[in-house]
Amino acid sequence: MVDFSELASLDWTAPEGLPRPVQLASLVLAATSSLLIAWLLDDSRADLAMAKQQLGQVMARHERLQAQSSQISDLQAQAQVLKFNISEVSQQYLRPDELPDLLHLLSTLSVEHEAELATLEVGSVRQLGRFEVQPIKLVVGGTYHNIGRLHASIARWPWLTIVEAFEVSAQESDDTRLEMRVRIILPLIIEEATQ
Repeated sequence: MVDFSELASLDWTAPEGLPRPVQLASLVLAATSSLLIAWLLDDSRADLAMAKQQLGQVMARHERLQAQSSQISDLQAQAQVLKFNISEVSQQYLRPDELPDLLHLLSTLSVEHEAELATLEVGSVRQLGRFEVQPIKLVVGGTYHNIGRLHASIARWPWLTIVEAFEVSAQESDDTRLEMRVRIILPLIIEEATQ
């Protein structure tokens, strides 16, 4: 067994009073500790640098994924808007089978607004650019307010309506009443035959 009792009697505050082997052992221990701490710190610094680099890569990937996710969300929102717009547009074009409904609505509106529907002519379907259109000519008589309300109702109906010609004049028989001559066209939806 080693007796360390001598070490307790040594004055450790004055290294020159220590025996030579103890001084050497202290120096070796201090140097080894310093080297070990430096090695551990260098290793930790390298690990820290590697961790920072990996964190930077992960953050960059995360940002790319967020940007892609945002783009996907934007594209999905745009697709929803386009679907809505397509359905809105398709509801606005007149289907050929809706023509009787339109004519009935037109005569009902003229009665509702106390306008006299003098002429209602449905022309032949014709080509206008890329569309086939249904021309309709009407002559309506009535007061300024009657004709104005009828005109406003036509502007609000569900079909896209293009006014080709519009003329308002005083009636020859009664100058308090007006006559409105209108030629409108309605773009048609032509259903393609399914095969």
